[in-house]
Amino acid sequence: MRSAPRKASSLRALATGALLVLLCAPLFAADEHAARTQPAPQVKVVKDAAASDPLLQAMLAELQRSKAQLKMENVPAPYYIDYRVSELEEYAADAIFGALRNEQRLRVRLLRAVVRVGDYQQDSYFQQGQGMSDVMPLDDDPVALRHQLWLATDQAYKNAGEALTAKQALLKQYTVEHPVDDFARAPALQFIGPLVRLDAAPERWRDILIAASALYRNYPQVESLDASLRFTTSNQYFVNSEGSVTRRGQSLYQLNLTGAAQAPDGMRLERSPYTMVAASSELPTAEQFTADAAKMLETLVRLRQASMVEEEYRGPVLFAPDAASDVISMLIGAIILVGTGKLMDALGPLELKIEEDILIKPFEKTAPPREAATGTKTAEKKN
Repeated sequence: MRSAPRKASSLRALATGALLVLLCAPLFAADEHAARTQPAPQVKVVKDAAASDPLLQAMLAELQRSKAQLKMENVPAPYYIDYRVSELEEYAADAIFGALRNEQRLRVRLLRAVVRVGDYQQDSYFQQGQGMSDVMPLDDDPVALRHQLWLATDQAYKNAGEALTAKQALLKQYTVEHPVDDFARAPALQFIGPLVRLDAAPERWRDILIAASALYRNYPQVESLDASLRFTTSNQYFVNSEGSVTRRGQSLYQLNLTGAAQAPDGMRLERSPYTMVAASSELPTAEQFTADAAKMLETLVRLRQASMVEEEYRGPVLFAPDAASDVISMLIGAIILVGTGKLMDALGPLELKIEEDILIKPFEKTAPPREAATGTKTAEKKN
């Protein structure tokens, strides 16, 4: 039985986006929040980590130098400095029709330096004073790393001085009855997690993709079969002048299969199973991945041969395990992760309330048939 086609790729993109949101950009904000709300530091842990991590060592050394020496004439000395470095490594490949179509490798270190002048009540975090971003050297050369940090710090400091002057001039035009501090004091945190590296063999997985995508030759009714992967690791560093030092790593390994066919009546049919895990050891074997591709192709053939549902149906639906996870991810999972109502508008008329029903308008509760019938008969007697 076939119904209107579902955009599986959009569901996969939603799940991928949710995980990537956890993996990349929010880590900066999470590190800063954790660094300002957790207990006192463990100095020895940081010293041991810095001794074996040139990047962390360079960040700490340059931070100490900037705290002690960064000062310009007519510009207040910084009262707060922080560095964030995101070290990303990625391998992506795509095969179609039994041939490699795309292969990319990426390794980059992204820096953001924030310098605040003024004080906790009123500071320079305004317009251009919100920090400098740049690209860090990949080699673990202490001189190169520290020089890049110094350049970003110097420019951030100059911008902060200008921003504070502009902010103070602007505030003179207003009267603030209940002023709020621009920044808050908080205890420092030191957390050092293990570094992560890509440990899946690119050449081996490239061959697996090619072999899986070649299966379309055995299914003449299938128009296309695409096999792709994206392996990503992220090491996030954060240090600040209040004594916080954090380092943590996360990895994401994703495999995708996308097949397409067309039914005799012209309906487009697509299937897009995917695997998303946090460690390369959790990836399927080559045999399992090929078997998943064959299963998807068999499903497309059966969908193509299925009869079309002529009548519109509204009622209970049984989901296969993979489809059920997509539905939960789309309707509930993302909302729980984000924790705000803003995403609900994009997902449709869904309400999420603790200890209350989760209802979609077409499936609102109604009285059982017997109660409804009784009510009807009573009304007839009264008339």
